Amino acid sequence: MHKIILALTTLFIIYLAGCSSGGNSDTSTEDGVLDEVPSTEQTGTDTDAPEQPQPAEEVIPDSPPVTVDPTPTNPLEGIGSVQNLGSGFGFLEGPAYRTSDNSVLFSDIPANTIFQLNADGSIEPFLENQPTNGLLFDADNRLLIATHGGRTLARQEETGSITVLADRFEGALLNSPNDIALHNNGDVYFTDPPFGIAPDASEVGCSGVYRLTADGNLSRFWCNGIDSRPNGIGLSPNQDQLYVAFTFSGDILRWSVAADGSIGEMTQFATTAGNADGMAIDADGNLFVTSIAGVEVFSPDGTLWGTIEVPETPSNCVLGGPDGNTLFITARTGLYSVQLQ
Repeated sequence: MHKIILALTTLFIIYLAGCSSGGNSDTSTEDGVLDEVPSTEQTGTDTDAPEQPQPAEEVIPDSPPVTVDPTPTNPLEGIGSVQNLGSGFGFLEGPAYRTSDNSVLFSDIPANTIFQLNADGSIEPFLENQPTNGLLFDADNRLLIATHGGRTLARQEETGSITVLADRFEGALLNSPNDIALHNNGDVYFTDPPFGIAPDASEVGCSGVYRLTADGNLSRFWCNGIDSRPNGIGLSPNQDQLYVAFTFSGDILRWSVAADGSIGEMTQFATTAGNADGMAIDADGNLFVTSIAGVEVFSPDGTLWGTIEVPETPSNCVLGGPDGNTLFITARTGLYSVQLQ
């Protein structure tokens, strides 16, 4: 009897212990450790009561907004018709626009003369007895001249006198400086094919592309076969890319340009229909490249927008006009223009 009473007492004690635990055996994990999230029974929380305010979540700021260029606009949309501004010349090249009087200067190579198209449409000689090709005005409104048969890169001073900036590289005469690009820091880039001389008269032994720094240091960053013939040259709007057109291959090569004007890596940019020549680059980075097909227009990524047909095979072009949207084109014996949007 005593053993029966003892067993009943033990069972009663176990029963009382189970009741005091609330019967929440499901709050234990498999290893017997209590769950970190208490149940409502354990906390005594009224499930029908309004929720208590929760601490504000930490807000992680978004990355700064990235400026995305708008969809590129085809520069050929809505352009006007090609207009003839003058004819009867020998072989025109190297147009340069002067903003001070809205005039265009251009070279007639056989005539050894630079002509000037005035704002009123009249044309008159500007500089005679000079074997010139590519022209470009610098920041001080002085005219940079690739003298072609003169084998120099030169500059016309405000007084009208001519200063030779470069005529030799490492003691050898340059071939026939052809076209010019100008960096904001004063560095000048120019192409040097043999168009103005007999190929066997080359002293430097190759067609080249050069950089003349503002302090007068001349270096060459392209030297290839004499028949490679680099021709037109131009800088991108932010001046971090330099483009050169090669006449015989029709290719356009592109070099990266550092902030100090030094030249970096070269890549293939595009290929024209052939006979690639001079070029102009607009504010959006579109390239207008003269070729056997006309003026081929490429987007900054090398996509061909289309071609402006010209009555004669064009040799070079420049953007100008009061709004900067007139493309002036030299084309063999004639000077032309077309209004862009």
